[in-house]
Amino acid sequence: MLIAPLAVILVLPVAAIYPGWKREKSLRPTGIGPLMLPFSALALWIAVSFAMALLNVKDGSLSNLLVEGAIVAWAAVAIAYAGFLVLGPRSRFQARRGTVTYASLFVAVVLVRILVPELGE
Repeated sequence: MLIAPLAVILVLPVAAIYPGWKREKSLRPTGIGPLMLPFSALALWIAVSFAMALLNVKDGSLSNLLVEGAIVAWAAVAIAYAGFLVLGPRSRFQARRGTVTYASLFVAVVLVRILVPELGE
């Protein structure tokens, strides 16, 4: 029952990243890292949610997973395209693009986790 919404939450952002990734791949060798950003965002959300629950900062629910998961997955799309455009092939930060991308994703996940109110089941 939970698999279908999660599949939609993850597949649509990957499909949105694909054209930019394909163009980036035509310009220079690129791995599948950008396509994995929505999956990484959801995994980060689960880790941050677990850590916040352990620290008694904020509890999560399945509703939070679906709503915030969709938010962070689409934030991953924005971060991926920012990486393609801002940190493109001619950028001096090209070597650190993965680090900058995943650090930005972590900040986005923490902000979403803190700012979105707790939802009921």
